[in-house]
Amino acid sequence: MPRLTDIIKQGKIPEKEKEKDDSSRETISFKDLSLFKKSSKDFITPQDTDRDDSINAQFPKEIEKAHVEVALEEMGDAKNLDWLYKNAYSFVEDTVSIATNGGVLRIDEGIKIINQIVDNLDSIDSLYQKSIYTKETVDLFLSHPVNVVIYAMKIGVGLKYDRERLIKLGMGALLYDIGMVRIPKEILKVNRRLTEGESEIVKKHTRYGYEILLSLGEDYMWLAEIALQHHEREGGQGYPQGLKGDKIAEYAKVIGVVDIYDALIHSRPHRKRFLPYQAVKEIIKSEKGGFHPKIMKVLLTHLSVFPLSSYVKLNSNAIGEVIAISENHPLRPTVQILYDSQGKRVQEKKIINLEDNNPLLYIIDSVFEEDFPV
Repeated sequence: MPRLTDIIKQGKIPEKEKEKDDSSRETISFKDLSLFKKSSKDFITPQDTDRDDSINAQFPKEIEKAHVEVALEEMGDAKNLDWLYKNAYSFVEDTVSIATNGGVLRIDEGIKIINQIVDNLDSIDSLYQKSIYTKETVDLFLSHPVNVVIYAMKIGVGLKYDRERLIKLGMGALLYDIGMVRIPKEILKVNRRLTEGESEIVKKHTRYGYEILLSLGEDYMWLAEIALQHHEREGGQGYPQGLKGDKIAEYAKVIGVVDIYDALIHSRPHRKRFLPYQAVKEIIKSEKGGFHPKIMKVLLTHLSVFPLSSYVKLNSNAIGEVIAISENHPLRPTVQILYDSQGKRVQEKKIINLEDNNPLLYIIDSVFEEDFPV
């Protein structure tokens, strides 16, 4: 098995893998893509210009072609993101199968996948949106670690991690919950709150994960440590050892908080999913003193309270889509109004920058698309 440090030093995935990806790696950055709406109807196409000569006059053929090309590039970028997500999901699925059957874990494929995600950090916000808004038709047991990888990467970027630390954090997020394979399926599949006895059984997954990952050898001891410690909390209120502060690995702290975040924003048998805005509020309320302040600050600014493309309600009762986020003022993003205060669909584009221009206008809640006025 190759050492992680050797793969990191290469700076890229092996040439054999790169040859397969060259066609999809030529993508414009997420920052560039944010200049355009994601719906194809927002791009000027030849069909649009045929309908209106005035638009033809304003947008000559060269510009018209450029808009279509950007749309096509965005489609390619989306396919690349789907590929990254599916590869990570497949790795988790295969690893769970091997661990369930007592086989020997191989993590080199996982390291390649994390390298590819780190090489596509410009697109991490798009992956973040995908992980939040993907319909819950996949196996949550398998998608949960993949989502945690994405959230952990955003936290790692906010903490100014270098490439090696991001890759270690990503690998830890892929494998931290592997001990769950030893928890009886009848407990994992109950559609109610767990009893106290069942909860105590589930808590054993941290030690099980530690034991499973110890098989990787001394070079990967840090992975076993993450599995053991991701439920430890800053003030010593966690498990299994009741560790405090610096006794807990920072990777385990980061993964611990995003583990909760992902669990909250996806439905569970006994409750509906939280909106991202509500999930952050819940973590701040229920985990007071549980995580280091610097991690909580990055959670607030990088796992935005109001993520891009999420929907929000203003105190005027208007509903809008978040199209830009301020790191300094995460509660005051830029919003495109979709429905006015009377619940009527807005026909003309109206954009409001809550940070700069509207001290009397603010967000009172997040909303799901299915809750839009009819």
